[in-house]
Parts: sequence; C-alpha cells; structure tokens
Amino acid sequence: TGVRVSADCTSALWKRLAVTLSYNNPGATAKLDARDIDIVQSKTVLADLAGGALPAADVLENLKGTISSVSFSIRIPRITEPADNVTISGRGNFQDIELTVPDVNLAVHKLAGGFELDNDGIAFADVSARLGKSRIQDGAVRLAPARNFAPTLMSAEFRLDLSDVPGWLHLIPDPYAREEIALIKDPRGTATGRFELRAEGDSYSTEIAVRNLELQSSYRSFPPTFELRQGTCSYRDDVLSFDNFSAKLGSSTLPDFSLFFSIQDGPDDFTASAKGATVDFVDLRMVLDSFDESKELIENITHAEGRAKIGSLAFEGPLAEPEKWTLAVDAQLDDVSVAAEELDG
Repeated sequence: TGVRVSADCTSALWKRLAVTLSYNNPGATAKLDARDIDIVQSKTVLADLAGGALPAADVLENLKGTISSVSFSIRIPRITEPADNVTISGRGNFQDIELTVPDVNLAVHKLAGGFELDNDGIAFADVSARLGKSRIQDGAVRLAPARNFAPTLMSAEFRLDLSDVPGWLHLIPDPYAREEIALIKDPRGTATGRFELRAEGDSYSTEIAVRNLELQSSYRSFPPTFELRQGTCSYRDDVLSFDNFSAKLGSSTLPDFSLFFSIQDGPDDFTASAKGATVDFVDLRMVLDSFDESKELIENITHAEGRAKIGSLAFEGPLAEPEKWTLAVDAQLDDVSVAAEELDG
C-alpha cells in the first residue's frame, strides 16, 4: 500500500512552495520545490526545522538575497532504519546574493550561479560575482561535510581591476609577501586569468594563471615604465612561483622570466631565470639600488650605461644575502661603460 500527499502554498518567505510526501512501504520520499526564497527570512525557519544550527551556519549568517529556485528530494529506503541510510539530493539557482566575510573584511556582491547537493556535499557551478570593481565568472566551489563544509575546490575565471588589490593585502598570509606587494603603489590596469584553490590533505594548493596583465604602478625606485604581462603564479608546498612571465622595465625587455621563492619560515631562498632578455644598464642600476641587500654591491659604481643581450640567465641563493648568490649567464654586451670610485686596498 502507498500514500501520497501534496500541497502548494505561498508566504513572505517564498513566492511558491510545493511539497510532496510519498510513503510506499517500507520506504518514504519527500520532495520540495520552491521559488524566490528570501534567505534572511528563511534562515530562522530552517534552523527551527533542523532542530538547531544549520550546516555551514557561519556562511549562511552573512548571506542575504534571493534563491531563484530550489528542489530537494529526501529518500528513506526503510523508515525503521537509521538516518544514515537517508539519501538527500537537490539543486537550485541563486542571484543577486550579497556575502560578507567579516573575519577577512571581504564583501562579495551580485553573487549568482547554481548548485547541486547530495550526501557527499554541495557543488556550486557557473558562479559569478563582483568584488569592488573586479569580477569573477565561470566559478566552481565544492563544500564537503567531512571537512565541516570547508571548500575542497574553488576555481574561477577573473578580471581584476588592479586598483582593488591594495584593499585585499590583508588576505595574504605570508607577512614578507604582503609587505613586498604593499610597495606597489597606486596600481592601475587589469589582469585576466584563472584561479584555482584545491585541498590536498590538511593544506591547500593555489594556482593563478594570468593570461593578460597590464600593470602600471610605482614600485620602489624602479624605472617609471614598468609593465607585466601573462604568466602563471602558483603556491604549493611552501613554494611561491612566478613562471613564464613577460615584462618591460624602462628600456629593458624580459620576454620569458621566472621566479621561485621558498617561504617556509620567510623567503630564505629563491631562484630566477630569464631567456632572450635585453637589459639596459641604467635600468639595472635603478633596480639594484631599490633593495638594501643589492644596493651595497653597487655602492662604489658611479656610472653605468649600455646594454646586455642575454641568451640565458640563472641565479639563486638566500634573498637577503646577495653575496652568496650563484650566477650563470650567457650574454653579449653592447657599448657598455662602467665607472666606479677607487676601491680601498
């Protein structure tokens, strides 16, 4: 024998709600379909129905907006069996959601997308949002109950307005990297690419692939013309890497350069490489003069001009101890002249 009960209703919480309960011995199924659900007004009601705190309650607390549509199905194979055998599934869409994250002082606007849920977690897809003047799209997020609904995957296409970046510096956990990026003053331009954060055991790996970067800014005492273009930035196993970037610095060009920093207890070690670069000695002197560590190496040089055409360049060592760097270079010098003060001894 079986029993089926259906009901439709409207309220201040939702524009339309349809509920169907089916019982066919020994199992039962409950289905819910709703449209235009007000998140703020619904949270208290859902918490009461759940008999306490909701999953991911910290996230829900800072949400407001409307869930366009949602559909849930709860299947109980045998109503006399433990709740662990209950199968839950659902899907829905949302738009114009506002999310604030007070712990990191972050506000997300115009959040939209779709989601599916089951016993293994919640998956969001086609997510788009605005953060200041910047925008993300084609986003995906996976939340796992086994990790207390912490994300196991976050990815998105992004278009950043680089003037927003100073307001996000507090999100960078490493103090050295945060302080160094803070030296980029008045950044202007845009960056497009893809971001991915993936859980790996108890930690996360992060990769940012920048396809197009147009940056104008003031940085230390670098030459005024400072442009960066496409490349891949990643953070994995305490190594921060900038791979296959291209840049223009004053009259110098670096069509293919890479940097790798080890930041376990601070950026103690680094490696750098470049191919096909043209380095103007005036620009090089300004760069070396921007860092206290390298400034000491050139303090007796009073004049430098000319260019070096570099086939390949590689150097590595402790970042704060340039006297310990190892250097390998294959280059041709073009009309170079260097003058220095008389050295002691």
